This record gives sequence, structure tokens and C-alpha cells, in this order.
Amino acid sequence: SWSATIFETLRTPNRALVLVFAGTLTSLFLVLAVPALRDLFRFAPVPFIDLAICAGAGGLSILWFEIYKYWSRKRGNGV
Repeated sequence: SWSATIFETLRTPNRALVLVFAGTLTSLFLVLAVPALRDLFRFAPVPFIDLAICAGAGGLSILWFEIYKYWSRKRGNGV
């Protein structure tokens, strides 16, 4: 959302978002963790450090946008 914070967005009930998020995480976990599925898609095992880097990059991308929205609201520009 361009105006609501991530916490406000997550507090709003949204069944579709929960289902899509859960389905995506489950599918990703299965494809990366189950050798038969990993071989089917020709993926190599992913080291934990690589997963941690990806999670950190995702978190930072959300953080900078939340800071930008806060700063814009503070200046009165709106987003």
C-alpha cells in the first residue's frame, strides 16, 4: 500500500492474501526441500546462507519503503 504501513495492511483481514502467502511458502519449501521435486525442476540444493541473504534483502526492501512512506507523510507530501 502507498499509504498504510505494512502492519496496518497485515491487520486488515484478507483471506485471499493469507491463502496465497501460505500456498507460495509451502510450494517453495517443498520444491527446495524434497529431492524428487528439486530434481524435477532441476534445482540444486540452496545453502542456508543464501536463503538468509534473500530473506534479508526482502526485509530491507520493505523497510526502506516504509521509511520512505513515513518520511513523505512527515513532510506532508503524501504518497
